Amino acid sequence: MGLIGAYSVWQIEIPTVTTVLHATEIQERHQLSFWDAMIVATALSGCAEVLLSEGLSHGQVIEGDRVENPFLH
Repeated sequence: MGLIGAYSVWQIEIPTVTTVLHATEIQERHQLSFWDAMIVATALSGCAEVLLSEGLSHGQVIEGDRVENPFLH
């Protein structure tokens, strides 16, 4: 299995109306952009515990998910 084939084991989350509504709540509560809040809400719906992002603050905990910048390691 090549590099691209390895991605086939990743869980895919498709945002729903509920996810969008949750994102708007996260946006207000944490003063995030809507798109960052959508990423967080979608990660939460997939039961993620760690969110890899270079755009959010490393070490920040949002709604229980810890943000890590993969480029700092």
